[in-house]
Amino acid sequence: MALSNILAVNFGASGPRCVQVVVDGNAYSFDRQTHFKVDAPDVEREGFVNALRTRVKFGYDFVSIGAAGPVKDGANGKVCVISNLGYRLDANDISCDLGKPVFLCNDIPPMIAGASIAMERNPQSSFLINEGIKPIQNSGARIAIAPGTGLGFGYSLSDGMMELIGKSEAGHSQFAGTNFKPTMLIEELLLKYMEDKYSRANIVTWEYLLKGDAIRDILNFVRAITRNEIAHFVVKKRTPEIIKELVQSFDIPQQLDLVLDEGDDALSIAALKEYRNDLFDLVVLEDKERIDRNKLISLLANEGQLVHCVVALSVWQRLLGLYTGQNIHHHLPEMGVFIGGSPVYGSEGALTHPETRLAPFTFKAGLTCRENEAFSTLATEFPIFGQRNDDGFFYGLGRLATSKFIDLADGKRTMLVADEITPIRLV
Repeated sequence: MALSNILAVNFGASGPRCVQVVVDGNAYSFDRQTHFKVDAPDVEREGFVNALRTRVKFGYDFVSIGAAGPVKDGANGKVCVISNLGYRLDANDISCDLGKPVFLCNDIPPMIAGASIAMERNPQSSFLINEGIKPIQNSGARIAIAPGTGLGFGYSLSDGMMELIGKSEAGHSQFAGTNFKPTMLIEELLLKYMEDKYSRANIVTWEYLLKGDAIRDILNFVRAITRNEIAHFVVKKRTPEIIKELVQSFDIPQQLDLVLDEGDDALSIAALKEYRNDLFDLVVLEDKERIDRNKLISLLANEGQLVHCVVALSVWQRLLGLYTGQNIHHHLPEMGVFIGGSPVYGSEGALTHPETRLAPFTFKAGLTCRENEAFSTLATEFPIFGQRNDDGFFYGLGRLATSKFIDLADGKRTMLVADEITPIRLV
């Protein structure tokens, strides 16, 4: 197979991020120096294709796009409307405008397709959360979970020769608490709190509890506990120590309250400079006009100073473990579990080495959520990895485009996405 250059595009809610992926036989590589980002307002103003034309400084044979939104069949090919932006991508139109073949898929298949490649090319791109009882296998199921703007979930099945990535909307399944007594009351009250907050929703799905913004909602929930605003909350013998500590605390500092207030970003940034100027460069976005409040909460939680932030992040991590454990039971992923997305990047310490005072509000406690652990420990038998960056995503875009445009022509295709399969009526 000849050397191929692929323009790989990760099109998320903040705009597309692009890089050149080079494929040489079975070897994949990319150079971060070719990476560039186009902010969403610039895409709206210039148009996606024009934004690429003016910024791409390298030659390419194919375009591979992973988009944050559902991909559907259009009149002449795949189309996608980016979640939270409303921007429409049409693979056929982009291909005609650029004069290159275009592969368009949802943003979960690249994460699945590139997970193993990233681990081989750059072991530092991922971290081990759970070792399991045996190493990753070459066949079976693989699952990927990606909390971010929403909640992405995907899975694949492989016989060792061909890997098929299936469709899924598991993030939109209904949330329910567990029967694990130390956390059961908190989970029930959190569900009620979210139902009241999002009364427009028919049900509270897992996405409401795990997407990046959910950390702020959970923080406001635990603050309401401190202020005695949550009806039916009672400290019991089984209540975890960290919750007892929370109940005895005062509310968060007023300046931090102003920082977290989403009413006026200019006031919030001014308040951040007064509260903790040392965090400015870490949590203020590139445009210097907005704050990543979820990242701020996580940073404060990891410092261990503000119990409200500690509890909020811990509850979120437990729910992530619970959701992961449920999907492990559904798929038994012998090819591994891969967890990515912006809230996970940089969370290695919290996910793998929790403080004992946070038990049972930990990721691994979520995996074994039942009173009787004899059954629930099945989830800990499988290898689970967190991702430190999006290397795997770009490798996956390269692998998917290669499978689509090169391997298919050679008759040696190794990967399929369910969206590409034409249903066959069985007689």
